[in-house]
Amino acid sequence: MFHALALETCSRSVALYHICLSFSHSYVFFLSLSLSLSLPFAHRISRSLPRIELDWCVTSLPDEQPSIVDVEKGQPENELTRHVAGSRPRPISLVEPFATGGDQPSSKSVSSDRFRLVLLYVLQLTSVGASIAAVVLIWYYMGWEFGLPALLITLVAVFIASGWWKWWHIAFVTAPRDIKYIKLLGLVRKHAKNNATIGDIFAEFVSKQPEKACLIFEGRSWTFREVNDYSNRLANVFHSHGYKHGDVVGLLQENRPEFVATWLGLSKLGVIVPLINHNLRKNALIHSVTVANCNALIYGEALADAVAEIADTLPSAVALYQVNEVAQKPVLANAKDLTTLMQSASKELPVNGVKKPNHHDKLIYIYTSGTTGLPKAAVITHSRYIFIAAAISLVAGFRADDTFYTPLPLYHTAGGMMSIGQALLFGATVVTRKKFSASQFFVDCQKYNCT
Repeated sequence: MFHALALETCSRSVALYHICLSFSHSYVFFLSLSLSLSLPFAHRISRSLPRIELDWCVTSLPDEQPSIVDVEKGQPENELTRHVAGSRPRPISLVEPFATGGDQPSSKSVSSDRFRLVLLYVLQLTSVGASIAAVVLIWYYMGWEFGLPALLITLVAVFIASGWWKWWHIAFVTAPRDIKYIKLLGLVRKHAKNNATIGDIFAEFVSKQPEKACLIFEGRSWTFREVNDYSNRLANVFHSHGYKHGDVVGLLQENRPEFVATWLGLSKLGVIVPLINHNLRKNALIHSVTVANCNALIYGEALADAVAEIADTLPSAVALYQVNEVAQKPVLANAKDLTTLMQSASKELPVNGVKKPNHHDKLIYIYTSGTTGLPKAAVITHSRYIFIAAAISLVAGFRADDTFYTPLPLYHTAGGMMSIGQALLFGATVVTRKKFSASQFFVDCQKYNCT
């Protein structure tokens, strides 16, 4: 060990000596030499220290444990380790156990370890103190033109000998990622401070770029103004029907711009919107409506048959609203023609008697896929929606002039939040279609110049 230490010390001293010669100050050599002699030795001591066990980190295993066998040696676990299934607390080793053959180190080993640990601290403090003292003396007696190079050489020596350069290297490599995360936190904090909702942020882009394409569907472009007008008309209809902050209105509709504008308009009233999978039928569909305690259900014309199958089973308090392609078309019994009602509604946002939603209020419910049972509703607040959409935007480097293509279902996170969120929160354009088509994917991307 001492031979290796001597060789390493000599090599570092020679390297530092060449650095010092470039400054043409021989006194710096002695300063660097003393530092090089102390820090590597302290580093070797720190590496030779055994791994410390924390007595306060204990685990209590139950008395009955399943039999575990070492596959390679075929030995039961109780032959490999001691006190596996006992209730006696056992300290957790952070790195590796003491090589004493038992669970606890001997008193002699502990004393030796403590001595080396104290010696390590003493050497580190001595080296730092000697370096500081040397720099101060040189600066005081010889002036800043001599003291400044001495200080720089000392910092370089400490930087190299202590291994801090590794930390700075990692920090430099990961800096772009960290900067993006800092920007994300700043954006989220700004919206939280302003108590901003999805509707508030979207309204800013409506005023800035009202005629820019917001959503494109089957060749038709919906501008930011048109999406805002549709959402406001729908909000006025439901406000006039007595829906208020905290009510729940389910949405069962295929991918289309009206889907986004519908939940956006209801969110301006503080109404929570469960986004129901339009592929569900019968029991699963009934469960999705009832588990969210829906006060009403909005469904598209294409899904009228699915709703008709469960209409008699739904609670009587659940009101039905049907959205048709055109107004004045027949609807299900006991259902209201929402398309016709919206024709006479105002395009202005209702304000009288409306409680403004907050940044942390519930926005939508997104259901799980239901692979292990019936779908379960997950709560998405305004703040969470903003965070998810902003996170992927900043990390992936999206821009406001991008055009996104998403054939994904809008009732789920990827399509309804990560993709649609780029339009609502960042002013981008999103192209969508009813469902994914492998043959039309790149055709659509080329047609709409998706980036």
